[in-house]
Amino acid sequence: QFIVNSNAHSNRISVSAITPTYDSPSSHNVSVSVTTGSAHGYVAGDYIEILGDTSGVYNGNYKVISVADTTHFVFYKKAGSATNTWAAAAGTMFAYKANANIRLTGAGTIDCNFSGNYPGGFGQGKLCIVMSKVGNVDVNVAVTNALNFDLYFSHVYGLHYSALRMAANGAQVQVEGPAQDILLKDIYGASGDDGWSLQVCNSTSPDTQSFDDPITISAVTNSGGTATATVDTATAHRLKTGDLVLISSTGQAAFNSDGASNNYPMQGALTQFKVTVTDSDTFTFATGTGNYGRLTPSTFGAASASTGIVRVINACGAVKNATLQNSGIEGTQAHAVFLYPQYLAEMTNIYIDRIGGSSPGLMKGNLFGMMAPASYLVGDDGTATVRNLHIGTVQADVSATTPVPLQLIGPTSTNGGFPYWVGPVNLLGFRIDTVLARGGSVTSGVPTVGSKSSIIDINTGAARVEGSIGSIQADMDSTTSNLSAIQLAGTGTYRLHVGDIQISNVGSGNTAYGISHTSTAAG
Repeated sequence: QFIVNSNAHSNRISVSAITPTYDSPSSHNVSVSVTTGSAHGYVAGDYIEILGDTSGVYNGNYKVISVADTTHFVFYKKAGSATNTWAAAAGTMFAYKANANIRLTGAGTIDCNFSGNYPGGFGQGKLCIVMSKVGNVDVNVAVTNALNFDLYFSHVYGLHYSALRMAANGAQVQVEGPAQDILLKDIYGASGDDGWSLQVCNSTSPDTQSFDDPITISAVTNSGGTATATVDTATAHRLKTGDLVLISSTGQAAFNSDGASNNYPMQGALTQFKVTVTDSDTFTFATGTGNYGRLTPSTFGAASASTGIVRVINACGAVKNATLQNSGIEGTQAHAVFLYPQYLAEMTNIYIDRIGGSSPGLMKGNLFGMMAPASYLVGDDGTATVRNLHIGTVQADVSATTPVPLQLIGPTSTNGGFPYWVGPVNLLGFRIDTVLARGGSVTSGVPTVGSKSSIIDINTGAARVEGSIGSIQADMDSTTSNLSAIQLAGTGTYRLHVGDIQISNVGSGNTAYGISHTSTAAG
């Protein structure tokens, strides 16, 4: 990691109360008092992040205005009007020490010195720029030759990133929740994987720190014939029910996130275990068996261990108000934009426009993809939700290497030869304005209906799709196989408004379809 903000791996402190005072200091800048469960160590002028408020009011990045004592501090929050009142804070809340007002700019290029820019090399932790627990970040600098990500952001509230050229072995820019008010634009270059990735959760992120040190296991047991393991920790674990954790070094594959019984094989991702807290030094989790990524609670014979490490997954939360525009990417293994929603938190207000234009970094890979990687949460196959996804004007290739340039994928697909399973996705209020597609040599589509390729593939499982597609204009060459402008699959319910579809120059003996669907599509 070449550049890391100072509080990227800060430790969380429990918050027991958040109390606003609406008439102080003014009607438009409310004083908010925070009570912590232990000594916070903050001083006036520090920046902090509040997370876990289920009312949605107080989560965010703030400046500490004053400190009353070791367990109380105050920040200001803007109000909408003189009579503004908010819902009461609720849920299991935490505070993190954070950073804010970061500007990274320069005319040169940051070279991370990994010259073998090739697809498939997911070097965990091999990142160039890492920023987590930050607010109001402005980055305008070119980055090249990172082994994994050029830039990684999480716990970010206000990000403006623009650059001319980038090159990464993995994704160029990865943003993981919680994240809001994101603007990425004017970015071109090569990528070994997805160009810009927005994720609700990711178990392989560098932001899997837990407190000052990882939690040490003193005993973990499964009495046999059950799908539940019980963990005793050497000290108070400070977890809450519902936390996601990674477990390692127990010596028992059934208990380890990277164990043979639990491993999620796609791209080396690790199994996440959801915690149920019993008391201050005991918790349980469901053990599971994977089948190319689908994890279901499974029983094992009696097993035990007296060692191990627990790490909390902090990079997990809603993604709100993200804009990606005027950019392109090279690399046939990549998507220009990839969304990973998950049922643990929603994606809302995602705007994508002018991706894959005629600029120097013309998009040569898949244009857009979406899937919900809920499968490596044992026993939790919930439905993810994406609201208000707006794709403006985009340009896409349809070729042998990119047979489905826009993939809104749900339950089943393939990637690099590995089948994987992901949960269903509610896609509500989505809108695609204009897709300009051009043809190439296509012999089969992945995924396909029969032998057809498609420009837009929607397969959201047993979920709901509501939205509109304005115009699709496709100019295919004579070697293109059968083509569907829009392909529907899955057992969900579709409510679509489709405008103009124009497909020209389809190869001799082939057929063009406006909309096709599998026999399982509900309607």
